[in-house]
Amino acid sequence: MARSRKLSPERKEFINSIIEHYHPEDAQDIQEIKKKCAQNVGCE
Repeated sequence: MARSRKLSPERKEFINSIIEHYHPEDAQDIQEIKKKCAQNVGCE
C-alpha cells in the first residue's frame, strides 16, 4: 500500500482554487490545466 502524502493548507487552497476556476470534468481536463500552468498560459 502506498504511503499517503499530507497536503499543506497552502497547497490544498491552491488546488481548490484551480478546481473552482476551471471546473474540470475528468482527468483529461486536469491534464490540460496542468499543461497550461506548466507553460504559464492561462493559469494565474
